[in-house]
Amino acid sequence: MRRALIRHTLALFIGASGCSSGAAAPVEVIGHAGAGLNGPEVRLPPNSLPAIRWAVEGQAADGVEVDIQRSADGVFFLYHDSELETGTDCRGCIGEMTAAQLAKCRHRTELLAIGGPEKLLSLAEVLALYADAPRPPRFFLDVKYYPWCGPDDWTRVTAESLAEELTRRPARIPVAVQSAQAGLLNRMSAGGESAQRILRGQTVADVRDDALRAGADGVLLPLSHVTPRGAAAVREAGLLLYVYDVTTLAEADAAFALRPAGIQTDDVRLLRALVPAD
Repeated sequence: MRRALIRHTLALFIGASGCSSGAAAPVEVIGHAGAGLNGPEVRLPPNSLPAIRWAVEGQAADGVEVDIQRSADGVFFLYHDSELETGTDCRGCIGEMTAAQLAKCRHRTELLAIGGPEKLLSLAEVLALYADAPRPPRFFLDVKYYPWCGPDDWTRVTAESLAEELTRRPARIPVAVQSAQAGLLNRMSAGGESAQRILRGQTVADVRDDALRAGADGVLLPLSHVTPRGAAAVREAGLLLYVYDVTTLAEADAAFALRPAGIQTDDVRLLRALVPAD
């Protein structure tokens, strides 16, 4: 039954992409926070090394979305929430702590079912791990903004720090910077940063014009808020479309029909089965 559904989904995808040769148009399969929140049989802490490796090395994901935040002394760490105590053995927020302090933080062991404890990763550390990979994944860096934690001039400071950090990354590692803050992307665009820039929002109407003004390359939207007409409007504006909240076969069918550049998913295994790796 599952194989029949997969064949059905691929047929819909090929038809939606206008491909008659049986070869699907390229769609990046991107693990949300690494492994996604629903895919593995075991729970892996979001943005942890086991989660990233499960997606990239275990499931051949084309890329991984990771959440990043800037420390008080300008080092970026992978973490989603505003408060460290929600997922680590530390307390406080990343923007008020130094890199040396954050390097001592560990993901909560009760969330890690296959060993650990795993340390909080810096962006530089995780990129370096894939510097020599035969096919390095693309890292989608979702820059988190918590105004109560960090510098007053957050946009400028974060844009400058991230641009500097990316210039030091291994040259073979492709990255995309995604954010709900158009001002951040605009500053990075004006600075000549070569990383792809993606504006995250809720609807096409909310983000299309802002993305163009910010010099962004694409937009990231929840699948449920994108219509075929909206997807066409994004492409007509010269922007790439990325969608998220794709976990089931039905959602995958709907996502493929929109012809996105990539899908950020909580079930990497499902999407990888539907879009075989090259």
